Amino acid sequence: MYIPDSYLDELIASDIPSGIDLTTHVLGIGGQPGRMEYYTRDAALLCGTEEAARIFGRFGCTVVEALPSGTMLAPGDVFMTVEGPAAGLHMGWKICLNIFEYYCALATKARQMVDAVHAVNPL
Repeated sequence: MYIPDSYLDELIASDIPSGIDLTTHVLGIGGQPGRMEYYTRDAALLCGTEEAARIFGRFGCTVVEALPSGTMLAPGDVFMTVEGPAAGLHMGWKICLNIFEYYCALATKARQMVDAVHAVNPL
């Protein structure tokens, strides 16, 4: 399934209506280089890394490593590492965290339902 750029634009506009990250702007660290990792606390079916990479790219960040959607994660697994300016990392962080929370929860629950059905009827 492909998520269109227009939807990603809506997510960005709703979270950052001013277009700048006020936290890093006020602290004067927006241009400082940074590195961030996403990891899971629980077992989950990963979903949304491709969309997250597109969002981070819009903020001048580079995805160093990312597991693809559909990967089963164990607790503590790092599934995405991003580098870039602190302002870009901070702006993308919350938007992408929301994507991961919602998309992974839906994918994980759907996988559990499919597994439960196959346990009763393997055809």
